[in-house]
This record gives sequence, C-alpha cells and structure tokens, in this order.
Amino acid sequence: MRRTGLCAAGMIVLLLVLAPHGGRAFSVTTGKHLLQYAKEWKKNEEGRKASAAEVGFYFGYVWGMAESLYFAKSVHIPKTASRDRLERIVFQYLQSHPSELHYPACILIEDAFRKAFSR
Repeated sequence: MRRTGLCAAGMIVLLLVLAPHGGRAFSVTTGKHLLQYAKEWKKNEEGRKASAAEVGFYFGYVWGMAESLYFAKSVHIPKTASRDRLERIVFQYLQSHPSELHYPACILIEDAFRKAFSR
C-alpha cells in the first residue's frame, strides 16, 4: 500500500508541475514512455540533438520521484547522489528490464533506486 501511495504522491506532484504545459501528466506514464524520454536524455548527454520537452520530462520525473522517495524514507538515496547519477541509474534499469516496461514509471524508478541503493 505504501508503494501505491508514493506513486500517487509522485504523480500528483508531476500533475501540479506539468498541468500548465498541456496536462500531459493526466495519463499514466509507463516504463515504455519513460524509456523513450530517457533515450532523448541520453542523446542530449552525448551532445546530439534531442527533444528538450522529453529531456525535461525525464529529468523532472526522475528527480521528482527521487525527492519523494528520499523524504518518505522508503528508499535510502544518499544525499550525495547527483542528478546525473540518478538519471543514469534509471536509464540503465529501464534498458536492462524490457519485460517490465508496461508497469507505471514510478514503480520502475523506485525499483531502480532500491536496487542501486540497497544496504
């Protein structure tokens, strides 16, 4: 139940942030969608032309979930974890778990951070 509540909380935060930008957050973002945005982020990291909107969505979604999970103390994310490190962790997790991409993105991000930061 706690996991579902956190996912909902993260989605509400995104809704509030993204509502002025077309309300895109009203639909459930799946891992498949997030991977699409992550690939744009990766292109941007490599200095190639990328969709600024998709790069921003990826950054915002990952960072928003990281903050939600950190403050809820449901995943131990080190205070020293950089934005870039968090984005890379999620990107690698999505690429290495293609059979899970139909799940909501918030669940996959939580799983990625749990795996990366398990004690």
